[in-house]
Amino acid sequence: MKATIQTGFTLTELMVTLAVVAILATIAIPSLQSTLATSDLNAAQENFIQILNKGRGMAMARSTISTVSISSAAKSATLTLADDSLSPAYTVTASNRITVNADATYTFNPVGTATLSPAGITTVLSAPGFAGIPARTITVS
Repeated sequence: MKATIQTGFTLTELMVTLAVVAILATIAIPSLQSTLATSDLNAAQENFIQILNKGRGMAMARSTISTVSISSAAKSATLTLADDSLSPAYTVTASNRITVNADATYTFNPVGTATLSPAGITTVLSAPGFAGIPARTITVS
């Protein structure tokens, strides 16, 4: 009589492995979502600061007035020039995980100074639903 060797996994071994994977996934997913929200918030902050710096630089370089309009509904910032030499307008948009607190318009004159409308408003970017992630405040002075 010849002995045969069977290879493979038993149903019990497969079920235990799947249970361990499921437990690890439930632990990892919230951490991953928080990491992604932090990354999106940092990217939005960098993009909004970049467009404000670009607006100031273009106003000075082209001796014109530039305007950066921040829209809370669209979660975006749009750069336009008074002489319409920037066509189409330059726009950056934040991820769906990010909220922008209020609409604001930054107007840069040819010498680089800024006027904010409405006056005294601060642009705040946040990730709602993630209490551990601090909001990012953008101030132009």
